[in-house]
Amino acid sequence: AFKLLECSLDAPSLPHTATLEDLTDGCWEAALIGNYLICSTWLTSACPALLRCPVVIFAGSPVDGPVANKPELPASWHVQDTFKLPLPYGCAHAKFFVLFARRGVRVIVHTANLHYHDVRDMTQGIWFQDFPRKAGSAAPECQFESVLWQFVREIWTPDE
Repeated sequence: AFKLLECSLDAPSLPHTATLEDLTDGCWEAALIGNYLICSTWLTSACPALLRCPVVIFAGSPVDGPVANKPELPASWHVQDTFKLPLPYGCAHAKFFVLFARRGVRVIVHTANLHYHDVRDMTQGIWFQDFPRKAGSAAPECQFESVLWQFVREIWTPDE
């Protein structure tokens, strides 16, 4: 589904809007988050369900700016402060959540940086879809799935 991000907590919910709070609410086993600018204090308050699962964050710029110590984040969260880009120039602006649950995967692609001003004060779009759990290591079922996982493999540089 495609909707607009709800612009203000004080505004009444409209049928064509959604909130990150609602879309990330649930019982998740793990999550991947990609974004350019992230305020961890806002993210953890806006998406409290994610505090209960391991999270890997791919940030296009350092989370919370140049702050090295990020005490707001749970120990089960891993932050990769810069995307690994295939070119020596440019920056990554991908904005997404991939949320894993027993029943399947929810993919959320949106246009907002993860901080209050972008999400609450600006018009932003959001697309989301739930996909059923696949059996074992079944082959990708569509081009979207193949491209999504190729993208994640390209940007992820897990700790050795």
